[in-house]
Amino acid sequence: MYYRLTLTDRQLQNREELLQAFAAVPVGTTQLDISNSNLNFAKTDDLIQAFSDLGAELTDIIFCNTNLHLVAECSLVMKTICQQFDLERLDLESNQLGELSGEALGLILHEINAKTLSLDDNDLQHLGGEPMSRAFEQLGDTVKKLSLRENSLSRLPAPQLTTGLGALRFINTLDLSINDLNLQAGSDLKGVFQSLSQTITALVLRSNNLGLLGDTLATALEGVADHVETLDISHNEFIELTPEQLNHVLATPRVTELIVCQAGLGFSTSDELATSLSSVSPQVKKLLISKNNLELKSAEYLADIFAATPESVEFIWYNDEGYLGRDLLLQRYPHADDSRPDDILDVPSINENADPVSDYSFYIKCLAGLTLVAGASLLVAGIILLKSALIYTGTALLATSAASVALSSYSMFSNKPSPKSSDQLPELDSTSSCHV
Repeated sequence: MYYRLTLTDRQLQNREELLQAFAAVPVGTTQLDISNSNLNFAKTDDLIQAFSDLGAELTDIIFCNTNLHLVAECSLVMKTICQQFDLERLDLESNQLGELSGEALGLILHEINAKTLSLDDNDLQHLGGEPMSRAFEQLGDTVKKLSLRENSLSRLPAPQLTTGLGALRFINTLDLSINDLNLQAGSDLKGVFQSLSQTITALVLRSNNLGLLGDTLATALEGVADHVETLDISHNEFIELTPEQLNHVLATPRVTELIVCQAGLGFSTSDELATSLSSVSPQVKKLLISKNNLELKSAEYLADIFAATPESVEFIWYNDEGYLGRDLLLQRYPHADDSRPDDILDVPSINENADPVSDYSFYIKCLAGLTLVAGASLLVAGIILLKSALIYTGTALLATSAASVALSSYSMFSNKPSPKSSDQLPELDSTSSCHV
């Protein structure tokens, strides 16, 4: 159960009110959010007591924008929390932790036992390479997923960035999204990626404008080692790449799952994209290319690009409906060969189990036409003969005809499939932000 605990400055400064606020947290709470509270106003002993007295069995705690960098002996607070609870996730987003020394941040990280840790938007670039390395060395083997989004890491010279990230020894999933990595040279990024721990199996590089690297992007991705199984390079302005450059980019990663969502692939012609997808590394088993407007393309377009994917690609996710096997895709979009150049391919709905919807609009239109003719005739006759009964009857039939037309239109449009939601972008199980 999620519970939002917003602490006022007065509560934080008054021990009794602080303990009362924490005592109000329901026993069944598993996710506690105390974001946007100035924890630096409270005494360390009071915070330790408040968390020690909590009766809830917390698995997630969110400390977004709580001025943790100003909390005296913050490491002791973290130690109390992590001894008290078996945390799945700890969110320390937007706390300016980069303003601390490497040693001070290291003391905090040393106490953390959460499986997923978010250090998003903490200005970690201010640490520098060596202090960042000393801090990250203190992370224990419990933390498996680390998010470092929005830390302006590209402002660090490549050798310092290599030193800092190279200290992450036990992480399985590393999220470096939104760090303007395109400001680094492709050859420098290659060195950064090569320095990552052998334990990292999932690397997320979303929204780094990597498409602006052009020819050198493929060089950078050469540094993604064989131990990385999942690579997410979505939202990276690949529309800026030439078809030849995109070919090299998709051919480079030697991963089993490649994610290239919302990257402008749909702006390519079917021949260009088919060529690019045909160059995908044979190691790739799952390919995610949703939110590239491919669901708006013709069946012939889809037939060309799916037929071009290497046979090693077993599953493709292209339209937010989930993974589809390559064999199933080719059944749905049979390749239009030279013997059937004019065929219109029948593309069945993704939801094959849905009940068919009958279209009665034709019959409704016929009824509307007959009613319209009868109503108009009676109305004219009533006016000529000055018979109010005929006028009323004719008017009623015309109204019925109008209602039939409206019903026909509704029937026609209601049979059309609804547009797909834009909120279903497949993602790794990454850490969330303050906004829960």
